[in-house]
Parts: sequence; structure tokens; C-alpha cells
Amino acid sequence: MKRRPWTAVVLLGLFLPTACSPGWQQFKITYPMGVPERQIIAFESGGKTWQLHAVSIMRDSISGIPWTEHTDCDTCRVVFARKDISNVRTGNPGRGGWTVLGPVLAAAGAVVILAIVVCGIRKECASPGD
Repeated sequence: MKRRPWTAVVLLGLFLPTACSPGWQQFKITYPMGVPERQIIAFESGGKTWQLHAVSIMRDSISGIPWTEHTDCDTCRVVFARKDISNVRTGNPGRGGWTVLGPVLAAAGAVVILAIVVCGIRKECASPGD
């Protein structure tokens, strides 16, 4: 069986995005502060990591809706005392993989198309039974 070196490149390109982050950046909470509705704020409280959007920052508390819920879900809103939260950061967990996955998939597609063209021209990629 003949090994195809581009197979490893394609597989690496498909699995590499799982190691990418959503671009988390440290975030300092100040009061008063406006936060865009779709901006996701992540922090730790009570030994758990929370990711919220539709965040409201008050003098002594922060409230928001878990990012997996729709921003209109007022019954989903949770509130935390500011003194109980730590490691505050902002990012976009839904977009993180796509900013890398898109170009990687495009590159992988280009490699596959190139391999098909080269195999068609050189006739070197035929199966042993051909």
C-alpha cells in the first residue's frame, strides 16, 4: 500500500481547530459600564466557570444570561455579587473555531483538489488493483 503524504496534512488540518481558543481576553469590570448585548463575559464563581451575554453591571453585582440561552430569556438571568467573581474575561466561544476552521478547510480542500489534479496528470495515484 502506497502512503500518500498529503493525507497526514489533511487530517492534521481537520483536527487542529479543536485546539484553538475563542480569543479570550482579560476584562476589567468598572461601574458604570455598558456591555453590548451579544458580548460574552466569562468568569469564575463558586468553583464554576460562567459564560454570560446580555450582561448588566451594577455597583455591587453582575447579571446576565448563560450564553447558550437566547438573550430574551429573562427567567434564565443569573446574578452574582461582584466580590464573588474572579478571572473575568471576554471572548466568543461560538466563533473561535470558525476563525481557524474556515481557512483550514479551504486549505485542505485546495490540497485535495491539487492531489486529484496531480494524480490525474501523472497517473501515479492509481490503486494497486488498477
